[in-house]
Amino acid sequence: MRLHSIRIEGRDEIAWPPRNLLQTLIHSLGAQNGPKIVVLTGPNDQYVQAAGSAGRYILESRDTYGEGFQHLRARRPGMPKGGKTTVLYRWKCTKGVHPPLGCPLEVDECCVLSLDDVKAALLHYARTGQRAAAFAWHDVTEEQRSKNDTPDDDDEIEDITPGGAGS
Repeated sequence: MRLHSIRIEGRDEIAWPPRNLLQTLIHSLGAQNGPKIVVLTGPNDQYVQAAGSAGRYILESRDTYGEGFQHLRARRPGMPKGGKTTVLYRWKCTKGVHPPLGCPLEVDECCVLSLDDVKAALLHYARTGQRAAAFAWHDVTEEQRSKNDTPDDDDEIEDITPGGAGS
């Protein structure tokens, strides 16, 4: 699979990124002044995205089928759904309401991943075009659809999706 593009916070989208640049950009995720959002787009508008800060990240993927889609979120294997927690991300709030690194994403605790896990999953996707099998991927399509119905909702990662409001 040839990765179509990478979008990283604070930079323009890069189409057909060379492997060395792609690896450098993925490894910049989580750096002190580095990006807090990375989106890798493959064929047919499929993508994998990661967002977070302070060692707390979420990883999501979307497959598009005509006018529909399936949106999946990575979960640590064997972990029960559990309670909710907040992951903070984004250097600059696209709506101007949160401080730097203050945009909240509310997710199940079992979906909070380490920076190393997220980087490995992004590199795996870039190399193979497949979601990392190290995680359980659960369907959050309905959650994403309901967020699209409420555009004032602040805790939405879809702002960083290809063609989203954060473009």
